[in-house]
Amino acid sequence: MINDPSLLELFAAESQDHLAQLDAALLSLENNPDTAPPFADMLRATHSLKGAARVIGLLEIESLAHRFENVLAACQRGDVSIGSQLEKLNRGLKSLSALSIEATGGQASQLLISSELAALDISNDARAAPAAPAPSQVLQPEALISAAGSAFRIESVRVQTDKLDALLMYSGELRVHSGSIARRFEDIDGIAGLVDGFRQQQKKSGLRGMASDQECELWLADVARKLGMVRNELRQDRDRLTQVTDALSERIRTMRLLPIQTLFSLFPRMVHEMAKEKGKQAELLIEGGDIDADKRILEEIKDPLTHLLRNAIDHGIELPAQRQATGKPAVAVLRLTASQSHSRIQITLVDDGAGLDTDAIGKSALKRKLLSERELAEMNAAQIHTLLLHPSGLSTSSFVTETSGRGVGMGVVRTNLERLKGQISFDSIAQRGLTVRLDIPVTLATTRVLLVRSAGQDFALPSDHVINSMFIERDRIYTIESKQVINVAGRILQIAALHELLDLAADTAQPALAEQTRLACVIIEAGQQTLGLLVEQMVGEEEVMLHQQSKLLQHVRHLSGVTIRDTGDTCAVLNPADLIKSASQASHAERNPQPAQSSEPVVRRSVLLAEDSITTRTQEKRILEAAGFDVTTAVDGSEAFLKLGNAKFDALISDIQMPNMDGLQLTQKIRADKRYAELPIILVTTLGTDDDKKRGMGAGANAYITKSAFDQQVLIECLNRLI
Repeated sequence: MINDPSLLELFAAESQDHLAQLDAALLSLENNPDTAPPFADMLRATHSLKGAARVIGLLEIESLAHRFENVLAACQRGDVSIGSQLEKLNRGLKSLSALSIEATGGQASQLLISSELAALDISNDARAAPAAPAPSQVLQPEALISAAGSAFRIESVRVQTDKLDALLMYSGELRVHSGSIARRFEDIDGIAGLVDGFRQQQKKSGLRGMASDQECELWLADVARKLGMVRNELRQDRDRLTQVTDALSERIRTMRLLPIQTLFSLFPRMVHEMAKEKGKQAELLIEGGDIDADKRILEEIKDPLTHLLRNAIDHGIELPAQRQATGKPAVAVLRLTASQSHSRIQITLVDDGAGLDTDAIGKSALKRKLLSERELAEMNAAQIHTLLLHPSGLSTSSFVTETSGRGVGMGVVRTNLERLKGQISFDSIAQRGLTVRLDIPVTLATTRVLLVRSAGQDFALPSDHVINSMFIERDRIYTIESKQVINVAGRILQIAALHELLDLAADTAQPALAEQTRLACVIIEAGQQTLGLLVEQMVGEEEVMLHQQSKLLQHVRHLSGVTIRDTGDTCAVLNPADLIKSASQASHAERNPQPAQSSEPVVRRSVLLAEDSITTRTQEKRILEAAGFDVTTAVDGSEAFLKLGNAKFDALISDIQMPNMDGLQLTQKIRADKRYAELPIILVTTLGTDDDKKRGMGAGANAYITKSAFDQQVLIECLNRLI
């Protein structure tokens, strides 16, 4: 049932009109079998009903309407006669009517959707096109990995992950208590020292008689003996507690480790299906699947690898004919390899496709105003390639769909890797292929950190991101383009004070950094960027347990997590990538001060929306207006073209299948007019095959979004990118 009352009312009215039109046509055919069936009108009504159901999530109606449409299409082609299918069509119409009534708040249909779909299946009657499966059975290539994952089982003892997480937390607490016991030894040693001192003082003072001295000596000796016994016992307890704690932590850690093949095994079919959909041929070879990694690592790395594999197929490998023309085999080879060194795992994805187009990446970055021409000219190829990871999204594709061309996929890769404290690098050779390297930790439960002090507080920096620590002389620091830099082994390195990046006041108990001639500097690295952090003191290195961040802190800048030290104090674990980004932004702001804000009102961008379905039109209009666009609507292509000549629009969004003039005809007519050569055109339609998308591209559209994968955020992102 639809929850939105206004959409319910619109869909109820629209579905009633379409169903009434179909009912009238079928009744006319029954009464007058010799008349020519109005296939065009019937198909348009069914298609509109299907589209309206899809856009508001009524998947059963959508799927049944699709089957109904298939029967009509087979009749129109002459594969079967309309007379032989009237019984099926009438049953399908009644089912569609019952489901529509149920969806709009009426009586429950009591229908079994699988039976109704089977009743409209004509695959055994003729050579008709195969009908669409039920929504629960539809598997787009990008969904194959999720389906494979849900069916995958590991033949071993299963333990609930929340219990494992609790055990990890308790083992961390044991480590804290173990540290507390160690401090108790220091206290006992101090007491023993006081006793010894008191005894020596008594001997020297001679203020008491011999008997009293002997009694005091005996008492003190007894206290010392007992303290010694307690100290020995505590030492034994401490050693045992440490052994048990370490063993418990290691056992729990290994319980969470799974072979990376658990994840890798999901990809071969996905690659095969994706390549097949694109008319390409590809084989995925896997190596190193026996390496173990933390369960959470495998979960978090799935999406980045999925996006990288999709990009390799979409943009990397060529069509078979193109490959053979350049001397390559028709079947592209992708290699997914895992290797391990100490506490890190390296995952490498290699393809033998065309490689990255460095010039296209640079031009796209300039178009998106991510950097200036001067900054681009100063970058080498490797630095330009990292622009693909820009948070705002970057794509070299000239045609946008709901799954590619928007530049958001690599943003997902970057975000997930940062959450994993991982790194990514590219190595591309034109026309030879691309190598993508991911470097991630084996586990997220514990990590080694370098503790530093700044603004009188201790902070932790992940040791994996610390490449050096040193003391530097102040006279080695100089300024280039508003950045403070030092020369380290012939390399110019930007530096920044940690307390300034964190917006903290300097510790007044410490000499100001500006007054010090010798400064403590920690050099950190994230990706291919480095930064020297000036701190008050380098405290030392420890292995700590990272605790889950509170939801309130998940989006706090510079914070990667928190840990509890053996002193019982909470310590913030800093995010090196955020620190480097803040330092870069600060220097950029100094070089490029922002102009004063204008008092003029912000001009809203205008969009022309062409859609014949009132339900879909209303829903899309709401989405666009909520995102800040002014929206003008048209019920078909003819009206849209007329309105285009009467006002200025920043973009056009159009359905394809519409009366009078469809979306493809509208797009072609617009592109034939020089006045609209640069007008962004987005097609939003139920037609989702590769051939449909090629026709959209050929007509001149800039983007193609299928309603089956409709996501309002995709539409808004696409508009913002094109306008």
